[in-house]
Amino acid sequence: MKQLNIKSIFFKLLCVILVLFLSSINILASAKGGYASTYEMTGGLFCRAMEIDKNCTLAVTITPTKGSSDCNMGIYLEKKSGKSWTADYDEDSVSSTSGGTITFKISKTGTYRLYLRNYSNMSSGGTGTKWKGSIRVSWS
Repeated sequence: MKQLNIKSIFFKLLCVILVLFLSSINILASAKGGYASTYEMTGGLFCRAMEIDKNCTLAVTITPTKGSSDCNMGIYLEKKSGKSWTADYDEDSVSSTSGGTITFKISKTGTYRLYLRNYSNMSSGGTGTKWKGSIRVSWS
């Protein structure tokens, strides 16, 4: 009878350890993420929202297939605050024709999104040149 209780206690302890281990893996996995997509724009566009933990680095890689030789693409990082977004949280730019990778250091856990801006319409009377390419976003 005593041996049965020891086996039962051992099994329950093993299950608790397994649950704690799997929970810690899930917590660690949520700190990383990413996606890849394409863009086609004449003005600007918002990218999908991302849940990012503080102290993560967000990397954005732009690979253009069509841009304007004399114009950079603005890349704006926005953080959600209640029901609105902070439009001036952080910003950088890359060439609209050669692209590149930029990084943002995340200082607060929260929901973020990117806004890509095509400034070619500023110099062409508002019609703008259509830019196309791909974007890769990752954070860890």
